[in-house]
Amino acid sequence: MNSTESKRAVGSPTVLVANASRQSAGPAWFTGLGGPRDVLKLFVALVLALPANFGTAQEGDESPQVEDAKPAAAPATGSRFRDCAQCPEMAVAPAGAFIMGDAEIGLDERTATIASPFAIGVHEVTFAQWNACAEDGGCGGDRPNEQGFDGDAQPVVNVSWDDAQAYVGWLSRKTSQAYRLPNETEWEYAARAGVQTAYGWGDEAGSNRANCDGCGSQWDGKITAPVGSFAANAWGLYDMHGNVHEWTQSCWEGPPNFSTEGCKDHVLRGGSYLEPTWMVRAAFRYGYAADVRGNFIGFRVARDMAP
Repeated sequence: MNSTESKRAVGSPTVLVANASRQSAGPAWFTGLGGPRDVLKLFVALVLALPANFGTAQEGDESPQVEDAKPAAAPATGSRFRDCAQCPEMAVAPAGAFIMGDAEIGLDERTATIASPFAIGVHEVTFAQWNACAEDGGCGGDRPNEQGFDGDAQPVVNVSWDDAQAYVGWLSRKTSQAYRLPNETEWEYAARAGVQTAYGWGDEAGSNRANCDGCGSQWDGKITAPVGSFAANAWGLYDMHGNVHEWTQSCWEGPPNFSTEGCKDHVLRGGSYLEPTWMVRAAFRYGYAADVRGNFIGFRVARDMAP
């Protein structure tokens, strides 16, 4: 007896017992049983005759097994990935809140919230990564003026905000992911990496922790350092202080904000190898027109994370 037949055998006597109390007569085979007591005995006998594993999954049973849906785990803070061989390596920044600004350098402090995780470049975009874009038909095929900063591992310089937009557009087309520049709130949040000090490592610039004028490195005030030359912050991000100014998506006009519409100037963050220590603090912001290039200006990318 297969499982379907067994279910029918159990179902029929059950219906008959229910009908016995309200029907004066039934089918001939029912009246020949001698009444409800005999019907009950028949029902019990049928139940006892069922196999012990009736109702359970049998070997070879192809019925789908339903499991409770489990929510996808949130990506771990600092976890890394790369969407293509030539793409920048990315790290995940979590949702959260922090105090944005720095009263010591005249920037109002306020609570800022990051509503959902996002990804940000582990390093500033390098010459090698920019050249991969140009060679692949992106970035207008342009190669920035290197001015002696020609190491593949050095951050690309002499790129405008408009140039950076061309690069993230190429990345988005190549990977089918939503690449962009970070807005300045995301940038400062990532630079702080969970701390409220002036720098990712504390309130003092110290020595040989970054490349700036007075940071105590071999590159100070002279040239950019190869990316990753100093220790990473708590989220695994390098060179958030000094080396090159980094373009953000945000407008310079007005207080720090997310706006990117109708901007004359855009915000740069992080300071550079030419600036003094106070200008490479996590909250320091600067602005330039979208078409300005300089040998102290570069960028890193951000990417939306799928919900």
